[in-house]
Amino acid sequence: MKNSYKIVPFILVIGLIIYFTIEVYATSTGRVMRTSTFDGGCGGSGCHGTSANTATSLSLTSGSLIVDPGTVNSFNIRVTNSNSQITAAGINIAVKTSITGSTNIGDVGAPIGSGLQVLINELTHTTPKTLNNGNADFEFTWEAPMKPGKYFLRAVGNAVNGDGGTNGDQWNWMEPQELIVRGVELNEPKGGEGYCAGSNLIIRWESAGIEDIRIELSNDGGTSWNYVINQSFKAVGGSYTWSIPADFQQGDKFRIRLLDVTNPNRKSEMTSDFGIFGQFTISKHPDSKEMCPGDNHILYVNTTGTGLKYQWRKNGAAIVGATDSVLVLNNVNSGSTGFYGVIVSSECFSPIISDEADIQVRTPTVIKTQPRDQNVCPGGVAIFQIDADAHALKYQWYKGVIPIQDATSGTLTINNVRESDVANYYCNISGFCGTEKSNTVKLVLNNPPQITKQPSNVTACERTDVTFSIEASGLDNIYDWYFNEKKISLTSNSEFKIENVNSANSGTYYCMVRNNCGDPVKSREVQLTVNPLPAITMQPQSRVAMEGDRVELSVSAEHAKTYRWRKNNQVIAGETETTLVIESALIDDGGDYDCVITNDCGTSTTIKAKLTVNQPEPGPRINFASMLIDFGDVFEENHTDSLFTGFINNIGNEILLIDSIRIITSDTVNYFEMVFEDSTEVATGEAVDISIKFTPFTSGLKEAKLKVYSNAIGDVPDIDIKGAGAFWDVVSNRSKVDLGIVDVGKADSVAFRIFNQSDYKISWIDTDFRCENNEENAFRILSPELPATINAKSSKDIEVEFAPKEKGNFDCFMTLNFFGTDKTLEVEIVGIGNDPSSVDADDVIKEFRVFPNPASNDLTFEFTLVNYEDYELQIIDNSGSLVKSHKGFVDANNMTYTWDGRNDQGIQMPSGSYRVMLISANVMKSINIILIK
Repeated sequence: MKNSYKIVPFILVIGLIIYFTIEVYATSTGRVMRTSTFDGGCGGSGCHGTSANTATSLSLTSGSLIVDPGTVNSFNIRVTNSNSQITAAGINIAVKTSITGSTNIGDVGAPIGSGLQVLINELTHTTPKTLNNGNADFEFTWEAPMKPGKYFLRAVGNAVNGDGGTNGDQWNWMEPQELIVRGVELNEPKGGEGYCAGSNLIIRWESAGIEDIRIELSNDGGTSWNYVINQSFKAVGGSYTWSIPADFQQGDKFRIRLLDVTNPNRKSEMTSDFGIFGQFTISKHPDSKEMCPGDNHILYVNTTGTGLKYQWRKNGAAIVGATDSVLVLNNVNSGSTGFYGVIVSSECFSPIISDEADIQVRTPTVIKTQPRDQNVCPGGVAIFQIDADAHALKYQWYKGVIPIQDATSGTLTINNVRESDVANYYCNISGFCGTEKSNTVKLVLNNPPQITKQPSNVTACERTDVTFSIEASGLDNIYDWYFNEKKISLTSNSEFKIENVNSANSGTYYCMVRNNCGDPVKSREVQLTVNPLPAITMQPQSRVAMEGDRVELSVSAEHAKTYRWRKNNQVIAGETETTLVIESALIDDGGDYDCVITNDCGTSTTIKAKLTVNQPEPGPRINFASMLIDFGDVFEENHTDSLFTGFINNIGNEILLIDSIRIITSDTVNYFEMVFEDSTEVATGEAVDISIKFTPFTSGLKEAKLKVYSNAIGDVPDIDIKGAGAFWDVVSNRSKVDLGIVDVGKADSVAFRIFNQSDYKISWIDTDFRCENNEENAFRILSPELPATINAKSSKDIEVEFAPKEKGNFDCFMTLNFFGTDKTLEVEIVGIGNDPSSVDADDVIKEFRVFPNPASNDLTFEFTLVNYEDYELQIIDNSGSLVKSHKGFVDANNMTYTWDGRNDQGIQMPSGSYRVMLISANVMKSINIILIK
């Protein structure tokens, strides 16, 4: 630290030397910013003394003090000192904005050889200039600013003796010289203003060296100056108030300029525009227009006047951003519809509201519903219809390419259609917004349907899909499919598909084909036979047996065709029955057993039953004749008694004591009764019988277990007992079968159907005919052959033949008898035996027809009888039942009768097909009708 203190004085000395050296150097080479009397002049800071000395004077010896803006002017300032000791002089020259201020103006210049230099836009000597006869001249230039005004030329000079010090030097200021930059500068208006006609406009300026100015006005943004506001006005005032005439021309391109009257080149003018606004009017209002979606339109107003503002409105509400005299509507839509107007306003006068333009965007021409093909019966009516939307909508129908006269509505009606009307038709739709052409449609003549390909019988497996199909001529046919005489809803196609069929789908199907021409036609009736999959009803049970025991494993299944027993998944050769019997079990017979059951429709496999064979122990042992007692199907209110001989065997080596045998069931009612004496002894190798009675009180499967309580060793399994209570539900689709009129010696047949609606198959074994007057031999069954089995939920067609051997009415009852029950089914069968030598039907009934057919309400029958007055009309439903009978008497050959669809009791009949028979003079004609509700 002590060493540091020793260095400090040395540093201070060095610093002072450097400072004074800089000062001396700076002074000898010139200094600036010394011209103001408020500055130090050439004194201060150790320079040339502290105060001015009058021994030195400065004077402007050349140069004009009045100059033009932007001109370069030459000046000379002389430094004078008569002291003989003074040998040279230096100077600082500047042009300032004020007499004492520090702001320079214009640009000073130092000509070559002047001995001057420019520092921060001031002049100073480069080296002191030697006096000549006591004078030193300093020439320089000054470029005047563009802004006219009064400025001040200032200078300070120093006369020096050249001894290198400040003693003896004498300096002084020059009296400031006023420099006038001649011209005028316009300050107001600046541009962008708006003035109302009839108001005052104040013009303001600054000027220098000018006495009078001319004030001119341009109305085209300064291109031309055709209007003089004042020819000559004193510039010194700096402002002028112009009273704008009330009727002065309007515009927004006005500019003002000021000119020196004596020299027009001295001028100042505005660089942007202002407006003069007066009264205004709307000379052209926006136009109304009808338009189409997507169109463009320009709304505009023409106005007189300037400085106007615009605000467009739609339905009285301002449109954001719509502030021009033009409003462009692009890509219009329905939302563009409305009343458009504009409010025109200015700052000087009241707004004006334009007339409103009604803009209507019209609906585009569009077809909403196309016409459709028409197929019409000869003589019928064809109606083509189209639905369209458009403004000023017009229609024109065409046949082929020829316009149809007077066909100018949305509906084209062609009456009494004939072959010449068959053609293509379309409609042209025109409107304000374009034209559309409809689809081309056809008019064709239709004919009553005729079946060209009948449906076929189908046999299918359960859970497969079945399709019935039919082919028919005619157009726009409707196909009504029937199942067991009941119409199937939601079917109208030529194909009828049944998915995943089961036994409930078995039965008779047919199709009624209809269109708009003629009567419907019925297909032949076909059968669907559904073959079921194998259904396992009893699974084999696991067993524990002793070596040497007789072992049975049983399975029960419906609809089975083959059985294949397997042990440990390997097929056992020859074991193809429902029961697998091992007469004398061996240890090696133990394993997992199952049975694969098949039919033509598939395969089902039982669960695995585990057989365990153990070494025998001494004592009595039981072996059953069967592990299953199956009574099969027994109809309700019937019973079955069965004696099972040798059912329980003692295969042990000691006496078997059977304490009791019980039937165990979870049902509240025991459907099985057993006869057996308790405490029965069975010797070795002997067997005993049991007797069981099965009485089903209700329908359905009944199951129980036979349990033996004894002293037998080993596992004694329970015996399965089962039987089914079958609910009797067998009906015919006709309670009465009418075979009509058949000539004596001839035969005719009619088919009807019986339905087994129960869950069990039945066996039809024989038939009895019971007739009045012993007429049984007139009827016989052609099919099926008896006995015949009818599976559960299926049907059987029965064809009955009527072969009368004499004339007359035949009325019989056919009784069907079934196996295992005293239940029967009775159907009435009637017919008329006709003498072929009597009157023929065509000789009596010349014409018999019905219309309309099908019908939803009234059907009218029209017929002609020849020479006969009594008649009877009989209406029969599908079951063969008479629903309506009408007897009449005519006094003329032609007759009509209208049926209202009600039976003799006044009840409305349901939809379906009916047969109508007209009988007169013991002859008959019939016709089929369809009632649709």
